[in-house]
This record gives sequence, structure tokens and C-alpha cells, in this order.
Amino acid sequence: MSAEQQKYRLDWMISVDDHVLEPPNVWQDRVPARYRDAAPRIVVRDGVESWQYEGRLFPTSGLSAVAGKKAAQISPHALNYADMRPGCYEPKARVNDMDEAGVVASLNFPSFPRFAGQTFMEGSDSGLGETCIRAWNDWMIDEWCGTAPGRFIPGTLIPFWDVEASVREVERCVAKGSKAVIFSENPAKLTYKGAPMRSIHDRYWDPLWAVLQETGVPLCMHYGSSSNMSKTSEDAPYLVSLASNSFILPISTTLDWIFSGNLGRFPGLKICMSESQIGWVAPTLERAEYVLKIQGDWNRRLTYSGTMGDVNRVLTEREEELFIDERPPTQIFKDQIFTCFFYDFVGMKAIKDLDAVGNVMIEMDYPHTDSTWPNSLPLALEQVAGLTDEEKWKVLAGNAMRVHNFEPAYPAAA
Repeated sequence: MSAEQQKYRLDWMISVDDHVLEPPNVWQDRVPARYRDAAPRIVVRDGVESWQYEGRLFPTSGLSAVAGKKAAQISPHALNYADMRPGCYEPKARVNDMDEAGVVASLNFPSFPRFAGQTFMEGSDSGLGETCIRAWNDWMIDEWCGTAPGRFIPGTLIPFWDVEASVREVERCVAKGSKAVIFSENPAKLTYKGAPMRSIHDRYWDPLWAVLQETGVPLCMHYGSSSNMSKTSEDAPYLVSLASNSFILPISTTLDWIFSGNLGRFPGLKICMSESQIGWVAPTLERAEYVLKIQGDWNRRLTYSGTMGDVNRVLTEREEELFIDERPPTQIFKDQIFTCFFYDFVGMKAIKDLDAVGNVMIEMDYPHTDSTWPNSLPLALEQVAGLTDEEKWKVLAGNAMRVHNFEPAYPAAA
């Protein structure tokens, strides 16, 4: 391999969005004895394995672990561990599957806790929930990632229903080696103890943004982590939601961050949109630029509730003028927001035209239904074919290495 090829090596990729099916011992081996009965454990009822947490049963959806299955075998019916490929839950087997797909390193999101740990937020005992978050983080860093150093990017959860506890957990996990903090794409859509959580526009979250800026660890938000998958109607095929939500939700989240002012107040904060695809980026930024130009002035001075045709709509003078970043939306995105994709040929062309190649990363989405395994690297190379070697390397690995401050351990040549 030449020096130039070594510099921009294209024989491996880093996947910034994969998933792990937690093995049965994660919590039972780690929580204090007083919590063990209520903490997550696997039970079997009528031949079906389920997680039991605080007495409630949670079977594993068959859509969570389809690696190695043909399309005709995929179904949302409950799945047992014996029906899964071992790479879903065992780190050494996962590394073997990564090697087969050309993936040198992988960032994994949780399964039983859900994408941002909502399961533990919804429990009745917040102390148990926080304990379970810490246990998952310790298992992820020490056991899953520790089994193959340099092959997994350690991403960790926070008890985001408590911002002070979240800050403490960020600090604890970063000290242990965490390279990503997992958060909800829209906490305002979630409820905690019967009350809506605060939106990212609330200064309540400032201590969290501050510690992330200080540590340099990015905030990663997986689509669907607001527990708010949209449907056009109750009788619409689920295919509608599957095709639309990976665009709809990241668009809303990105615009939330762009117009929140948070990125201007915390210029070192990095935002990652996980399993977001990229085809929506260019038209969304174009629209953001236009509405800011035409309607930014009155939005700085007034709040607006209701709809345009609502006779009960309310206009209120802001006590303090809305902080809108001086940078245009496109520049905010280029400076601080990152996206990823697995299959988006149209989007990759638009990203090149937008000059935002530095803002996109690749993913495999193992072992979910969207996964490109085991053809992940060949498919990724096909999608970046129109880029220079340096740009290809950024998408395949370089951007992930920079955003997560991570150095992968490349396997020895065969």
C-alpha cells in the first residue's frame, strides 16, 4: 500500500450507527442486590423470551435482529436469542461480522433501553433507572468495547430526565473512555412522571451542553428516540412510516438545533444525527435560509401559538429577544451538525454540491432491517464514487475519527 493509499485508505469503513442486543447478564451482574429483582432480566413465557423490568414484560421485536436473514424471513414477531445471529449480542462474533463487511469500527446504540434509554425514564423508580443507565454504560465500555479495543466507539447513555445527574454521568463515562453521548432527538415529545419534558430551547439543558463542549464529546440522536414515530393515519401501511420517518424526524431535529441558538452559545458543541440519511440536508438548509430571511425579524420579537387559520392564535411579545445565531443556517450545519447514511445515492450528490462532505459519515445499521451487512463497504464505495480519494476517506472513516476523537485498530493484513 502506497503512502498516499495509506493516508486515505479506502479498504475499511467506520459505521457510526449500529445496534447491540444486550446479553441477558448486563444488569443482573451489575446492579446492587436491592435492585436485582426489579432490574432487567430474561424470563421465558410459553417459549418466548422477554425482558422483565419492574414486573413488565418486553419481548424482543424480530425487526431488531435480522442480520443473516432473507427478506421473506423478516417479521416483527418476538425473537429469542437462539434465533439471532451471535454477532447481535456477542462482541467477538460481532467483530467477525464487521470484518466480513469491511467495517473497522462501530458505534452501537442500545436495544432493550430503546434508542436513548426511554425505558428507564418511563419506569416507576428513577433511582433504579439511573442505576440501570450506569450499568449499561459500564458494560458497554468495559465488556463490549473492552473485548476488542479500537474496534468499537464507546457511546454511553445519560439519565436525561435529570440534567444534573446527566452531567455527572457524562463526566464519569468520559473518564472511562466514552466517545459519544446518546440523547433524545426531541425530549419535549417525552413525558417523565406524567409531565412533558423540556425542549432543547429551554436553558435548563445548558449544563449538559456545557459539559459536552468542555469534553469535546458529540451528542448523538438516533431517529425515533423521541418515541414519536409519525403516521399519516391509523390504517396506513407501516411502510409509510418506515419510508418517511428517517427524513421527517431528522429534519425537525436539525431545524430545532439551528434555530435554538444553542449552537451559537456553545460553539464547541457537536451534534450527530444517527440513522438520518442525507438527501434532506440540502433542501432543508435552503428552506431554513429563506424563512429566516423573510420571517426572522418578527420571530425575534414575538412568540406564536396556534395555526395560521386559528382564530384563537396568540401572539406574545418576547420578554427577551430570541437569540438567533449570526451565522446562516447552512454555516451552522457545516460547523457543528453531522449526519450519516447507509443508502442515499441522491443525497451524496447533493452533499457534494453543498460542499458538506465533511459533515457526513457512513453506517451499516447492523443488525436492523435497513442494514447493508454483509456488503457494507462495496455499497459505500459505490455511493462515494464521484468524490476525490480524500473526500471518500472522510465519509468512510475520517469524519468519524475526527468527530469522535477515535483511532480505529485496523486488522492485520491477511
